[in-house]
Amino acid sequence: MVVNKHPEALLLAENGNLKSLESLDLSLANDSVADEHGSNCLHYAARTGNIDILNFLIHKRKFRGNKKNRVGATPAHDAAATGQLDALKWMITHTDCDPDDSDVSGQTCLHLAARYDHPDIISWLLVEGHASVMERTETGALPLHYAASSGALECVQLLVKESPGTVNMQTQNGTTAAYLAAQGGHLEVLRYLIHHRATTKIRAYDGMSCVHAAAQMGQLTCLIWLILDHHESADDRDFSGSTPLHFAVSQGHESTARWLLDHGALVTLDHLGGSPLHDAALHGQLECIRILLEHKANTTITDNEGLTAAMLAEKCGYFQCADLLNGRTGNQVIVFFSVKALNDQNF
Repeated sequence: MVVNKHPEALLLAENGNLKSLESLDLSLANDSVADEHGSNCLHYAARTGNIDILNFLIHKRKFRGNKKNRVGATPAHDAAATGQLDALKWMITHTDCDPDDSDVSGQTCLHLAARYDHPDIISWLLVEGHASVMERTETGALPLHYAASSGALECVQLLVKESPGTVNMQTQNGTTAAYLAAQGGHLEVLRYLIHHRATTKIRAYDGMSCVHAAAQMGQLTCLIWLILDHHESADDRDFSGSTPLHFAVSQGHESTARWLLDHGALVTLDHLGGSPLHDAALHGQLECIRILLEHKANTTITDNEGLTAAMLAEKCGYFQCADLLNGRTGNQVIVFFSVKALNDQNF
């Protein structure tokens, strides 16, 4: 049997049981009674959108409206995250909650609405709550970055309309909204951003571009659009010399790797002398090694440490990959014997 360890007051607030909550002694239902995360009755009521509970707790039990839990979230944050617009409105207009209050990671109500795709909340926050679209998290993310990463198209549209200049703003690691959309495979968001003057020319601070981000995550639809429709290079290099093919094979994205190779992507070396075969070997990506070999990738290339892909695979403990690279798999042995048998017959 599962035993619920939460205080009774929290459960009553969550379930909207006002009469039972009113009957509890103040010592059992005050704003210090909280769960293991520091969330009290007000947080629970905000998450479920119960205005009567919110009103009772604020006006009768004198809860502090902007009290934060252990991650720095106020009840307004919780209402925004769960899509409870009426609760959010009530908390902003009847308590000291501020739309631009941030939690410990720097997220505001607008960030959370964008993250969880609540365009109605974003609309209200912008028009009535006068929330700022320029607040940043500890990683430098704007609400637009969150919306793009989540694929929340309507939220992206609202935020771009409010502040068109944010489309090319970067986070602390240099990623833009377009980069995050490509990384997440959100093609409609990516197309919308580029149509509204987002550029794919801004790189993250490690030199990765939108095509690298799409390839790394196996987001083939976005990658195809970027290369075929937006004319990005399939051989684009980041600051380490890695191409989309390096990223695709290192993560085991077989369809992405095959598409790149079928559409003319070059098998080039990064600045450490590593080919895509080296990257696939380093990460034990057996099927990607097969695909590269099918496309005549050179197994004899050595990196700057003098290692072939086979040697690297063996060093990392990927012995099946090493065998494949060394031509020791069952299928290849059969081919070798077949060739030998033909030679014997001819001579």
